[in-house]
Amino acid sequence: LKLTSDLPYSFSLLTEAGKAKVWFLQGKMEHVERWLKENSYSNTDEIVTSRENDEIVAYRDLGHIILARYKFANGEIDECMYLLEKLTLYQEKLGRQLLLIEVLLLQAQVFEVRGNITGALGAVIRALHLAEKGQCIRVFLNEGRPVAKMIKRLVDEKHDIPRQFALKLLADFTIDDAPESKIPQQPEMLSEREHE
Repeated sequence: LKLTSDLPYSFSLLTEAGKAKVWFLQGKMEHVERWLKENSYSNTDEIVTSRENDEIVAYRDLGHIILARYKFANGEIDECMYLLEKLTLYQEKLGRQLLLIEVLLLQAQVFEVRGNITGALGAVIRALHLAEKGQCIRVFLNEGRPVAKMIKRLVDEKHDIPRQFALKLLADFTIDDAPESKIPQQPEMLSEREHE
């Protein structure tokens, strides 16, 4: 890591993770792959659940989410889902609501690709309930059209969701013109607070 000495260590770590996420969204997959290798990320990592060195744990978790997106984009669906299942469990234990919402929305897209519509909608429903209190909007908009379509379906089918929040999200998706997800849809191959 190339950390700036006059900035807090935790800030530098999260900035590095943010840079990798931007590369992913820009489709610079070779940069993302190199970053993952340089930081020794793999789907077999033991994801830390301790609250010691909390900022470092958050940095590692952000990296694992990027790794999961990378796996998804490259069609490694089973490995992606394995990572997401671990991340879901550990974000719950650590109480990281925003990261948990991001993981759930990514998980929903993986479920959809697998044809598990019930699982996909269930993940979005849970994400909506978690996000309503803090009005966490950007994390949904970042996922683009696939998530927008699932939210619209939930609204149209009158599922048990925070309806007003869902409608606000759909309006915001419309304003943003609901961009396509930056995760290539299979089989084609290629900030808000971190804590509650």
